[in-house]
Amino acid sequence: MHKFFCYYLKSQRHPSLKALSKMEANIQNLPWSVIKSGDNCGLYLMRHMECYMGEREGMWETGLTGKGMNDSAAFLGLRYKYIAAIFTSVINKFKEMIDKELTEFKKLDENGRAKLLVEAETRNLKNQRKRGGRLG
Repeated sequence: MHKFFCYYLKSQRHPSLKALSKMEANIQNLPWSVIKSGDNCGLYLMRHMECYMGEREGMWETGLTGKGMNDSAAFLGLRYKYIAAIFTSVINKFKEMIDKELTEFKKLDENGRAKLLVEAETRNLKNQRKRGGRLG
């Protein structure tokens, strides 16, 4: 990873290339570190990148424990946060369509919304079973 980062810096003629290429990378011991997290590995990665600001090992907080069950509530909030950011991004070519559908969804009463959400979850579970339990 370090080597490829340096290749990128070189391609950009970045002034820090010389100093960074001499540095040695190390793997930090993180309290929320996981080996296999299935569908949640992307959330751990996104949260890590969002929170890390160059602090030394163990000196920053992500709000995650590395124990999937303990992190469930945080995962739900993070999924909503990241999905909202992606959907409402100005570079999302489907933003207009999503805005229109959201406006229509907001016009529905509580029962209509609940029905659509249950239908979407049912479709999602069927699709997951077709893919052998994997998301995406």
